[in-house]
Amino acid sequence: MDNTLSMIQDLLNTKSELEARLALIPYDGTPEVKEAAGRKYISIRKRVHGRLSSRYVGPYSETLYDRLLVNARLARDLKARIRKTDAKLATLGYVFQKPSPSVIKNVEFAHVEINRLIYSQAVLEGVDASFEDAEPVLDNGLVNNLRAGDVRKIMNLKNAWEFILSDSVVTRPTDLSLVSYIARLVNDGFYHDGGRLRGVPADPVIYEYDPPLPDPATVENDLAAIASYDAGTDAEKAAGICLYIIRNVLFYDGNKRTAILAANHFLISRGAGILAVPPERAEEFKKLLASFRKGRGMAAIRKFLIECVEEPVG
Repeated sequence: MDNTLSMIQDLLNTKSELEARLALIPYDGTPEVKEAAGRKYISIRKRVHGRLSSRYVGPYSETLYDRLLVNARLARDLKARIRKTDAKLATLGYVFQKPSPSVIKNVEFAHVEINRLIYSQAVLEGVDASFEDAEPVLDNGLVNNLRAGDVRKIMNLKNAWEFILSDSVVTRPTDLSLVSYIARLVNDGFYHDGGRLRGVPADPVIYEYDPPLPDPATVENDLAAIASYDAGTDAEKAAGICLYIIRNVLFYDGNKRTAILAANHFLISRGAGILAVPPERAEEFKKLLASFRKGRGMAAIRKFLIECVEEPVG
């Protein structure tokens, strides 16, 4: 039984990452060249709900056309792999759980705000870029005045956000399996096996209180206890999950990014909003975080995070 559950979790993670990669493709469809008034342009043809639709992309160029062909092949491959994963899940008896209306509303709210959410996290990670420079990366992968490492951080965050917003993930509990997978995504390209729990002492310069090595069973129980605490609001529980991951330094790197994403997954799975630290409050958060990492100021940073929770609008 435990082995089947583990296989289902692995397949769900795989499916959700594939769906996240599919969502990152800026133009998903078959490119076609059209001509009007003596000028060529490119559009994308795609079937939506059984009907063909066409979307304008831009003036014709061989470079653009070839790029769209590559995107189309990649999208077909990803969709085929998603179908195979669904088939494997079906053989294991997995039944898809449809998100509730409140969760769907929250997911839609997060999608509308996703560029702002990712940018706010990038600022906390020291990405020195304006929103105007970062937005082209978020929208279609175009690099504008950003260092390669910063672009990678932004794209990893986008991939992780798409992952937690996918239907097959948003209905799952915010458990160790999910949190570890988020850590793997945000650390991609920076740290080998970024979702593995820390196995060496934490840096004593940053963490004066010497956090113990994380034990999988203990972490699993602690996360479940925070999520099920009867006396707390969803915002308080989300802040608790976020601070638990940071304080215990669960992973070798990317703990802050993982913690904020995990807190958001918890909130969205409850239809309870999103957590975003406004860029103008980034320095305030960093000061609170520095104190918290030295074992002080738990109440202050907890209050700060709760204040940063935004409920769905509309």
